[in-house]
Amino acid sequence: MNRVKHFVTTILLLTSFGLSAFCLTIRLSSYETGREEYRQLQEQFELAAGSTADDAAAPKVNMEKEEKWTRMMTSRNPDYVFWIWIPGTNINYPTVKNTIPGYYLNHTFSGEENPCGTIFCLEEAENQIIYGHNMKDGSMFADLKQYRSEAYFQNHRCIWIYRQGDWQQYVIFSCYTVREEEMGIYQSHFISEEEKQTYLESAERKSLYTTGSQPEITDSLITLSTCLGKGKRVIVHAVLLCYTE
Repeated sequence: MNRVKHFVTTILLLTSFGLSAFCLTIRLSSYETGREEYRQLQEQFELAAGSTADDAAAPKVNMEKEEKWTRMMTSRNPDYVFWIWIPGTNINYPTVKNTIPGYYLNHTFSGEENPCGTIFCLEEAENQIIYGHNMKDGSMFADLKQYRSEAYFQNHRCIWIYRQGDWQQYVIFSCYTVREEEMGIYQSHFISEEEKQTYLESAERKSLYTTGSQPEITDSLITLSTCLGKGKRVIVHAVLLCYTE
């Protein structure tokens, strides 16, 4: 009887191990599929922008190529809003508007079901909230967790957004971690200057280090968010610095 139990236990353990290995293989394959889709888009974007992701300054876009680029992106996905790029990091992706709640958490830009998802925002707002996964392979918004280091921030201060023919340059003014239940950081609209001032002061106070940048009440903001382990989020705030045509 004991021999039978031992045999059954061994079979169950081997089956469990086999299923785990199979699931891991499937997940890794999904990651690679997602990486390849975005790698192709990044290459196409660099060709249109006449620049590479390592360049420190905003590229000069060829208008003819830009028009073709915009038509291509919107034809592939009508939810396309803008391209987000942080020089010197892996963050170099199309951003979509999340018209179906949660859809882009597990669907790529092309609409394929994939755990890497897509960088997405909810709506145009005074404080544009942008979400992305913290992927173990370093893709999507994984590099945001590096901003917990002041030295990393010093070398990657600016966030570039290419929207409707214009480059928008944002400079980071705060970075910190929060518990996932702290939802006040995702406030996108403000009913008064006093309310926005309170928000800005709170963001600056929470920052892990002094950035040297201080937004004005009238400034436009973006807030980048990603997961950090269980129940935590990394938050990076940036303020619009200028437009570059």
